[in-house]
Amino acid sequence: MFSLQKEKPAIRNTLYILMALVLIVSVATVLFYGDRFLLGTYAKLNNDDVGYMYAAKVLLEEGTLVYKSYPDPTLFIMPGLPIILAFFMLIFGDYETTAAAFRLFQCVLQTAMIYFLFVIGRHLFNSKVALAACIIAAIYLPNYYTSGVILSESIFQFLFFLIICMTLWALNKPSTGRYIVIGILIALACYFKPQIVLFPLIIGITWLTRKYSWKKMILYTITIVMTVCVVMSPWWVRNYVDFGKFIPFTTSSGNPMLMGILPGGIPAEFYNKYPEYSPDVYDDSTETVGKIIGFNFETRPFESFKWYAFDKVLLSFEHDFYWMDLWGITQEPARVGHVILTLLGAAGLLLVWFRRKHDFTVLTLTLLYFIGVHIPFVAFSRYMYPIMFILTLTGAYLLVYLFELGSNLTSSRSKKSTGTGMKLGG
Repeated sequence: MFSLQKEKPAIRNTLYILMALVLIVSVATVLFYGDRFLLGTYAKLNNDDVGYMYAAKVLLEEGTLVYKSYPDPTLFIMPGLPIILAFFMLIFGDYETTAAAFRLFQCVLQTAMIYFLFVIGRHLFNSKVALAACIIAAIYLPNYYTSGVILSESIFQFLFFLIICMTLWALNKPSTGRYIVIGILIALACYFKPQIVLFPLIIGITWLTRKYSWKKMILYTITIVMTVCVVMSPWWVRNYVDFGKFIPFTTSSGNPMLMGILPGGIPAEFYNKYPEYSPDVYDDSTETVGKIIGFNFETRPFESFKWYAFDKVLLSFEHDFYWMDLWGITQEPARVGHVILTLLGAAGLLLVWFRRKHDFTVLTLTLLYFIGVHIPFVAFSRYMYPIMFILTLTGAYLLVYLFELGSNLTSSRSKKSTGTGMKLGG
């Protein structure tokens, strides 16, 4: 699945050139802009990126994971990114050099993802579609932005690519070993973004569609679950030691579900029905937010359904994860390109299922899963970035299909014209 030896030299060489170009542009971008990628400042620790850097510094010096909680340990963030940053800080020392080295590391990951995108595209479609997807990815500006920003998106997406690759491979050639690797990758990804934890459900649904035996499904499920538990156990032990209870991931302050309710905030009628709550007391507990959402569905069912099923989906894809201008390209044209890619990808996805020539179950379920787990929360461009590669693949599929359709029509007309001319000449 991963080898390029049997690939046509023209396609293989084009892929290598693309990867080299992505690496060169990524490196040039992160070196030129440097700390202009920072969202906050080290002095004020007023954004996620500088917060992660500070967390890495304290973790390296004192062995405690903190985040705006020093000297107390935190449950606000997962430890994946601070651990990686602490490793680079151990080697390079200060904030600035560590950040530069980490950005170069992300450039390498971004380049590797071009290769894995090709592998996935070739496996699901063919080499032409895979290469077209890689070309699109090479000009998609958010991919260069994520190489420079110090957030978890780049590493998480790299792990996500590996999860997809291994899942497709294991579904075609199942083995316990491959599902152990999938479990390891899912757990590692959870150290950066825990929302990936239910990905095995996608694998389970695919097993059912492919009519796996119950014996194999039970065996592989146990394999994945046990592997995830083993890899996650250090984090669980740490949480129990520091906080005295089992905490699987985080207990972040603030509830993004409250920020994701219907526009206009909490309706005044809610407080009439639930007098135990007051508009003067801020309460973002999950129980309270659940009551607010339930009240909105009860009093404004159509508006609420439309908000969660349509409006928030559109809002999630309306903007791209491109928060600063690079090389003179402002955010507005970048956003236009993002919207075009999203529309092409959506149309391509419909075409894939309409033609039914390719098994796109895993990536379709992945797309729906990511949208589903984020819809209850505030719409944010960062949340949808990891699945843009799926729309890149389906967008490439549509473009290749239209190109081949146009070529066939032109060839057909040319043959008819030539045939008619011969008859007239005869």
